[in-house]
Amino acid sequence: MNKKWISIAFIIFVLAILFHILVVRYFPRMLMIGAALRIKDTFGVEKNEILHNEPVNAESKKIVMPSPDLLYSGISFDVEKYPLVIEAPVPKNTYWSVSMYDYDTNNFFVIDDRDIPTDEIVVILIGPDAAVPHRDGAIVVRAPANQGIILFRMFISDRNKIAELEEYQKKITCRPLK
Repeated sequence: MNKKWISIAFIIFVLAILFHILVVRYFPRMLMIGAALRIKDTFGVEKNEILHNEPVNAESKKIVMPSPDLLYSGISFDVEKYPLVIEAPVPKNTYWSVSMYDYDTNNFFVIDDRDIPTDEIVVILIGPDAAVPHRDGAIVVRAPANQGIILFRMFISDRNKIAELEEYQKKITCRPLK
């Protein structure tokens, strides 16, 4: 009888380890793929196009756990065929950042307003095997995978400045570098 329980406990232990590995490895990827699909399905925005979200309120929680103090823009990117050129004005006197994530939820690039000496940033996002292009003043970022998500955030320090911040938001561009 003891051997039977030891065998059952061993099988349960092995299954628990396998389940844990599967969840840790694939659950984050499934969340990010789901987020990319939601961007397309909910907002009608294709890969390599920008989604500008309106300020968050009680009725507009299309983003998981959004902050009402931030204005969001996002891109579900795919750099398998072409690098992307992302250009964005950087507002002064408020927090601004851009973060890039692969589908495993790894944050592989982040920069904020304190790290940018000018009023605009130009980023060339390339795939893991792409040649490095050159463009004066551009930051070249190599993604660890061809697909992922880019998230822009701007802090809304004063609700009266939302229109001004939305103008900055609308000036963010993303285009393939062919």
